[in-house]
Amino acid sequence: MLIDYFALVEQGDETIAARKMILQEQRAHLVARMAEMQETLDLLSQKIQGYEEGVLKAEQAL
Repeated sequence: MLIDYFALVEQGDETIAARKMILQEQRAHLVARMAEMQETLDLLSQKIQGYEEGVLKAEQAL
């Protein structure tokens, strides 16, 4: 994708619209990946919280 972008850059200003489209597609892809990563981070945080609560209960039982 970026190879295509740089090839278009070398072709000059007549490719501005095509370059913009490539960048917009890349941004959309990145936003989607970030959303997936946020979901994974949230899940990990929930799991860690569960373990911390379990450890706390075990310590309190001592």
